[in-house]
Amino acid sequence: MVVCLESPKCREDDGDRLCSLPEPVIHQIFSFMETIDVVRASAVSRKWRYLWLSVPYLSFDMSTISSNPQEIWSHEKFKDFVNWVLLSQSGSVSIQRFRLYCLSYANDYTVYRWVCAVARRNVQVFDLTVYGEVTELPHCLVTCESLEALKLACWQLRMCVLKLPFSVGFSRLKSLDLHNVEFLDHNLLHKFVSSRRLLEKLILKSCSFRDFKILDISSTSLKSLTLDDFGGDESGNYKVKIACPNLVSFNFLASWAPDFAFEDLDSLQNAFIFFDIIDRDERDNESCHILSKLLNELCEVKALKLSTAFLREDCDDWKISNKSIFCLTCHLKTVELIHVAGDENELELVRFLLKNGHVLKKLSFSWMEDVENRKEIISRIMKLPRSSSNVALEFLEPKPHDDFLKY
Repeated sequence: MVVCLESPKCREDDGDRLCSLPEPVIHQIFSFMETIDVVRASAVSRKWRYLWLSVPYLSFDMSTISSNPQEIWSHEKFKDFVNWVLLSQSGSVSIQRFRLYCLSYANDYTVYRWVCAVARRNVQVFDLTVYGEVTELPHCLVTCESLEALKLACWQLRMCVLKLPFSVGFSRLKSLDLHNVEFLDHNLLHKFVSSRRLLEKLILKSCSFRDFKILDISSTSLKSLTLDDFGGDESGNYKVKIACPNLVSFNFLASWAPDFAFEDLDSLQNAFIFFDIIDRDERDNESCHILSKLLNELCEVKALKLSTAFLREDCDDWKISNKSIFCLTCHLKTVELIHVAGDENELELVRFLLKNGHVLKKLSFSWMEDVENRKEIISRIMKLPRSSSNVALEFLEPKPHDDFLKY
């Protein structure tokens, strides 16, 4: 939808539909706009002159103020604008969504003041991306009882050190999305997640833990879990334990394969597992052991996406349980293999899937870059026997990691 902001003045008798829309509808339209554009739109109509003062959706992006946001004068101009909006709006207006993309300098507590001001206005969705130094979140946001969704991303100079409460606060939190955040203690994250009875979605991207050996995610409410760009030390010597009986979607992207432990995943429908690198010092059949374990543990999912990066070694020790073969035969309907190069180990996996996938409807292949003999590989795959007469084979061009998370 395109709204022209340079229209003639609206009069009640001219039948202008835009000006006669109910205020909640106009607020919804404004929710897709940057706040600076909402303020500018107040010049379109007398009815809109003060409407921005009651808009419950606020979005501030420093790049909209200047083409070079890192300039000091641009930073000061941006701070003045945010301060003006927050001070002009009534404190009685509850904020449904607050989005802030900005710089943060050392010993500058402006961002902290903004966070506290928004927290006092019963913010429901808080989206903060900070370029610069942030040590920890203000206590006022951590203990904000109205917050339902929190997204925090810290970039450039250092990670954001986050302290999560496990006994109080965030009582209504349903979604937690953290990027480039450092946790002082992985046990605190475990306690936080397990004690949040309404938490349904958890995303950890490029996060780290001090003294990290095991990540334990246990929750009775969690439905979606994404661990992206995740890992322990470079040897892959860490463990990931997932115990979530209501988990529907699980995405894991990392450079090294951890020791997985899955418990109570009866509700899981979609799983995406991606590894960039497997340590070349692993014993010969370690890759097959990892793949076998994943197929055994995730055998009842409806859609499974697997990276083929861990099939670069010789696989002569397939240990697939009878239960996994039964689940593959009766349940698994969609499989996507990622970063396919077409080597013999991958073709052996394809042969296994086609042989045992009696209800398989779709088997997709996402190529690696610069695979020259694609036609030859496709020809070999098309000749493999299939137990399902309805299975469709799909060959896709290489695509970025984020696209793989879309089911």
